[in-house]
Amino acid sequence: RPASSKVLAQWTARATDAGAVMVQVGGPGLIDPEHNVAAVVSITDLLDAVAPMAASQRNATWIESWVSADRLAGQVIVDVLAGFAELTEPGVARTVAESIPDDADLVVASSMPVRDLEWFGGPRARAHANRGANGIDGVLGTALGRALTDRTTFVLLGDLAFVHDSNALTALERRDADLRIVVVDNDGGGIFSFLPQASALPADRFELLFGTPLGVDIVALATSYGLEARTVQTVDELVDLLAQPGPWVCCVPTDRRHNVEVHAAIHAAVSNTLDAR
Repeated sequence: RPASSKVLAQWTARATDAGAVMVQVGGPGLIDPEHNVAAVVSITDLLDAVAPMAASQRNATWIESWVSADRLAGQVIVDVLAGFAELTEPGVARTVAESIPDDADLVVASSMPVRDLEWFGGPRARAHANRGANGIDGVLGTALGRALTDRTTFVLLGDLAFVHDSNALTALERRDADLRIVVVDNDGGGIFSFLPQASALPADRFELLFGTPLGVDIVALATSYGLEARTVQTVDELVDLLAQPGPWVCCVPTDRRHNVEVHAAIHAAVSNTLDAR
């Protein structure tokens, strides 16, 4: 079926245009909306075909080239993030991923939080997630459910998902739940700033239809439920707070337009470094 990832869809389109062969594994039947599938095979046929290649030196070299590129890209990401004085959205994801103990859980929201964790979280990135009806439904409820099983649980989400499911905070301060909530507050839907409409529409029209700023004071909202809540703006502040038992709410204010620039800087640095190998 079509990839949900735009990056993957664009990559496979370029690859097939360059002569790569697209093989569909499994069915039922041919699923080829992009008209680029050359063959349909079963998983058994695929394994039989690739097994002889797995032990070859050529294959080992190919794998090592990807592993080496991954290590190099990972270090570039660390270096670029360290160059920002402020706490960026990719930096929040990286810091959360690296700060979670092995015996704790992380629940991550859809949209930009899960992408930032996947792209920039590093080798310790791991998470539970659920899509919900609109991508923002039930994130806090899911995290609370895990925390109520006596698991220290962190949750990383944006301000839209936080406000949408804020009723899950009701009576949380009276429950025996170590729930640590990190809210990336860019006052709206951050992912839309990466899409074509961000530059195609006048700023006020874009904000009305896609940015959807809430203007909600995240700390005040959390405090109204009787929870400890505060704003952090540096990596050190976030690391210190992540080590404290919950329940609490942490608000990290960011800017949506600047976030696009941060992502572009990281992507460009990784691309330039890998091209120069």
